[in-house]
Amino acid sequence: MNFKSFKYFFSIIIFSGFVYSYFAIRVKKNLTKSDIQAIKLLKVEDKCKEIQNFEDEIFCIESIQSSQLNLVKGTECRGRFIEIGSIDFIKAGTGCCYDRSRLTEQSLQYYGFTVRHIHLNHSDNKGLLNTLVPGTQSHASTEVLTSKGWMGVDSNEKFILLNKNNQPETYAEAIENGLADYLSKSGFYKSPTIYIIGMYSRNGTFIKPYLPFLPELNYADFLKNISSIKIIHPNI
Repeated sequence: MNFKSFKYFFSIIIFSGFVYSYFAIRVKKNLTKSDIQAIKLLKVEDKCKEIQNFEDEIFCIESIQSSQLNLVKGTECRGRFIEIGSIDFIKAGTGCCYDRSRLTEQSLQYYGFTVRHIHLNHSDNKGLLNTLVPGTQSHASTEVLTSKGWMGVDSNEKFILLNKNNQPETYAEAIENGLADYLSKSGFYKSPTIYIIGMYSRNGTFIKPYLPFLPELNYADFLKNISSIKIIHPNI
């Protein structure tokens, strides 16, 4: 192989790798037939079909949250190389935050809401780099756009981020002011926490076709909110 041919071959390899990486770590939010099949199993149609005001929104959101928690009782994580939030999650009868938040988001979308995926990661002396450190505590959850603004909807526990004035709060707001810790029984929200919108995993093994060791992102949500990435210090 001469030098010119080698350069051409090498360029093709690099380009192919870039294209594969782009599609492998991209998370799409469109609903498939299988997704809708899973959503129907929640049986919240009568609670979400006619939404006319904020109270109706809250009723629907809480119904979806309660239904997914009741439908899948097991709390053991399904591991890696899976398709999160899928019908397989329901059939398995077990799942943790990343499965539950994905199904919650897809269900909310199905009933007309705009959603974004939230990655929360404990931070220590490594700062934002803790998102890359295996074994650090993390949590996947959801924010939904209501008629009064963005509101957090927990994936593992039965609470939504409504303050005492019945106003919605994001996870960033609720972690900082202590609302999230007050509502949660987990103790997760007591520590400094990295807040990232649009990142679905740190390991590249939750959504096909997989690219291990690279984060899986919804590019639109992630890039649009990249300036909101920060470490939140709870005021508790």
